[in-house]
Amino acid sequence: IVYKVLEGGIGTNEMTKIAKEDKIKILAPLGSIFDLRELLSEDFDEIHIVGGGVGMAPLVYLVQALRYFNHKVKVFIGIENYSSLIYNDLNKDSPTSSGKNAKIYVDDLKMLGLSENSDIYVSIQGDTDERQKIDIKNVFTGSMVTGPYEEYLKNHTKLKIITFTCGPLPMMHKVHVITSRYNIKSYVLLEKRMACGIGVCFSCVCQTIVNGENHHSRVCIDGPIIESKII
Repeated sequence: IVYKVLEGGIGTNEMTKIAKEDKIKILAPLGSIFDLRELLSEDFDEIHIVGGGVGMAPLVYLVQALRYFNHKVKVFIGIENYSSLIYNDLNKDSPTSSGKNAKIYVDDLKMLGLSENSDIYVSIQGDTDERQKIDIKNVFTGSMVTGPYEEYLKNHTKLKIITFTCGPLPMMHKVHVITSRYNIKSYVLLEKRMACGIGVCFSCVCQTIVNGENHHSRVCIDGPIIESKII
């Protein structure tokens, strides 16, 4: 489980207190089954992954599944600064410390066989000095992840592509706009607060359009992966 500790965040700060062999209850997995094999039977040239911040965490698992089936994957990561990539669990006094000193996402993707020179693209909102700290070829500073991603699509218009994205809502909306421009099917992994997790409370609804009619889909049972064009 990967999580980001937020200042004033009650839940994430409580998670730092979990010790080895503690027992906790988890309601999971939530959502509907997503048949990846059926979708990818269309034989795409490339599968694109666009992640913003902690939204990249679930996408790493998706990359793992795609690589298992030998699909060609390109990953575009957007972060605020270099420290966003570093595992912050080196405190020996912490019961949850794993002792890792690695760049989260980047090192994970390299372990899955992605090339640091041609398959991984990182966009940093910070200054240019942070570019040198990431040992991959394609690093962009002072820009959102959607900028370099659109530039990549401009130079690869003949490829058959499908895109999966997760992150802040404005970023996912921008990815939808860009992929629509190039007639690329895209899917979003929605993040919503879920009170019950079983579709009763309607706290995680999002507006969707199905067969021309407005609906309120529940992310906990209808999602979390939804084609962007119906949202």
